[in-house]
Amino acid sequence: ASLMSRTIDDFRNFFKPNRSAEEFSLKKSVLYSMQLVKEYYAKAGIEMYLNCSSDSHVTGYPNEFSQVIMNLFSNAKDALEEHHQGSKCIEVVMSNQAGNAIISVIDNGGGISDAVRDRMFEPYFTTKHKSSGTGIGLYMSQQIIEKQMQGTISGTNVSYVFQNGEMCERCAMITILVPIQTRYD
Repeated sequence: ASLMSRTIDDFRNFFKPNRSAEEFSLKKSVLYSMQLVKEYYAKAGIEMYLNCSSDSHVTGYPNEFSQVIMNLFSNAKDALEEHHQGSKCIEVVMSNQAGNAIISVIDNGGGISDAVRDRMFEPYFTTKHKSSGTGIGLYMSQQIIEKQMQGTISGTNVSYVFQNGEMCERCAMITILVPIQTRYD
């Protein structure tokens, strides 16, 4: 009962819109998002990994950023359930480069088709059946990253070796790039 109560509180906090931008840890935000879905995804046979070479602090809206990460997880889960045989993996890779934090969500669900890649951030574009997809998830994610966090979001296909050692030739990789908050401690 206490776990259920805590989970309900987590979701209530998750959907509260933040009123003003604040400095927050990307690693903590990603871990929070992973924690919310990890057990549910494990029941679907999906392994989740975090590969974080360094944490970054950024200025923005932590709840909205978590919503972006959750949307990427949801899309990866859908791709894994529809198109993949064998082990199902989602890995988040976090690093810093040239004053920016780079967060990549990689899944081995078969990659992004060329037709989808050109339109995936358009409003109302969906690859899902009309009854289950609205086509606003990636569009809203792009709006949050670009307009609220002054970053970029893009998608491509890569070959990747997951933390469990599985090599996959065609993985979808969604990459978020946001400016790091300069700290003067």
